Amino acid sequence: MKPGRNISNAALLLLLFLAKNDIAEARSLEEIKKTDEIRLCLAGSGYQYYKKMGMVFAEWLDVNAVVRRLDSWDQQFYNNDGVTIKAAAYTPYLLESGECDFYPNDLVVTDWRKKKLAFVVLYQSRMVVLVHNDEQSRFTTENDLKGKTAAIMKNTTYHSWLKEQNRTVFTDNPVKIRCMKSSAARKLVHEKMADFTITNLNIAFTTIKEEQLHLKVAFPVGPVTEVGWAFRQEDHDLQKAAHELFNRQRTKNSQFDDIWKERGVSLSDYMLFLSNVLSD
Repeated sequence: MKPGRNISNAALLLLLFLAKNDIAEARSLEEIKKTDEIRLCLAGSGYQYYKKMGMVFAEWLDVNAVVRRLDSWDQQFYNNDGVTIKAAAYTPYLLESGECDFYPNDLVVTDWRKKKLAFVVLYQSRMVVLVHNDEQSRFTTENDLKGKTAAIMKNTTYHSWLKEQNRTVFTDNPVKIRCMKSSAARKLVHEKMADFTITNLNIAFTTIKEEQLHLKVAFPVGPVTEVGWAFRQEDHDLQKAAHELFNRQRTKNSQFDDIWKERGVSLSDYMLFLSNVLSD
């Protein structure tokens, strides 16, 4: 009995191993078209808006879209063990396994993210500090952030910038950081339970009005950044297709223009505004 049971157990383990490895397979553009589906994974408070733009890409490729909403923003960068290691170079598990084909989530391009992903840039932006309307006069420079409480989404560029300030210029009076989803962070500032949050300029344009918040842009921080979609580094054909789509969508009355307009400002108007700001 025992030898037979051992053989059965070994066979079962082999089947499980083969099944796991059969599922874990990244998909090229050729495979995406062959299966007639593209798997887009959404994260962040703007997931509905990201979904609409991702669906435009599926239409551009003439395939069906399979949509999945991730549990957290950080999940986009998890390795096979379910953790994010900024210093390490690897393909995030969701892309490596084929569970996701790309992330249409307006990701800011950073050095640590480029170790894991390839980006197709849609637009430029800059981080801005958001404070309550009543508190705007208290926040005019970065020094005014010292010792205050910030509500920030974990492992975003905003979070990284704040941690770097705490390690350097804010060492004598660091910012107290509370991590949560971006929408919850904005609400906390709106309710005066946190002093400020940080977001991108384009998000500030739309979410303050959309979420009916008593918030104002205090001032910009950090450098001008590039924002776009993320792919496996090897998926050059898929990146090329996204680049071609973006070139067509950065025009008046495009599908992207209409999607952005639903949130308060069209993509073409935003890019015109930003180009004027950067040229000043």
